[in-house]
Amino acid sequence: MRLQRTGETKPSPVSYEPQDHLRAEMEDFAAALLGNTAPEIDCRQALVPLAIVLAAGRSSAEGRSVLLSELLADG
Repeated sequence: MRLQRTGETKPSPVSYEPQDHLRAEMEDFAAALLGNTAPEIDCRQALVPLAIVLAAGRSSAEGRSVLLSELLADG
């Protein structure tokens, strides 16, 4: 995977350890329900990865940089 941030002239490689993120989220959610606590990630935070994917698709389709603020409403 490569990542190019706004203002950078070329993408940089990004390395990461593969994980089962869905399983981790479900386990955290179940623990929050059973323990009557807040989950580690709230609804707003959970929307950010979706916004990133949607922004990437829009960026590719429109040939421009897409800010997450275009997809995520404030508040």
